[in-house]
Amino acid sequence: MAQSDWSQLFSELSLSLSAEEERAWDQALKHVRRSHSEKSLSDESIFHLAKASPSIEVFLKVAQLIFISGRSHPHKRPGMEILLDYVDNSDYSLEDWILAHEIIDSWLEERGLKAEFLIKLGYLQCCALSQESSDILRTLQSISQEMLENHGFELAEKKSDEGPV
Repeated sequence: MAQSDWSQLFSELSLSLSAEEERAWDQALKHVRRSHSEKSLSDESIFHLAKASPSIEVFLKVAQLIFISGRSHPHKRPGMEILLDYVDNSDYSLEDWILAHEIIDSWLEERGLKAEFLIKLGYLQCCALSQESSDILRTLQSISQEMLENHGFELAEKKSDEGPV
């Protein structure tokens, strides 16, 4: 991704970034570009992911989860492609999906549990589909929270000290 493209991204983030924040985003974008093949995460996907992320930390975390899912399941489609398909087939934005993913991660973390990225995306897909029969559009975050409270996360596993999944 060219520096000029990143400047465009910074302006589209609708934030007035300080020089320090702009340097931090620049480093994060460069790190993600170096860490992922173009097939795993294209420049355009990095751009969309950064725009939809509420913070640099969340951007880096989701990018890392996409990377890990690609390593764990090299025969499957890239995690970003799967995520974007789910987003495209729902009433929710990529930002909504990322924020709801954060709710699931927090819920799992509080209970000492973990789940693979693609499994969490499947859970979110179920949450998004459950909304389709409702007349009132609720946030994906509120649906996810309610589903976790009422049904838990059956496919979660006990967490070890191996890092994010």
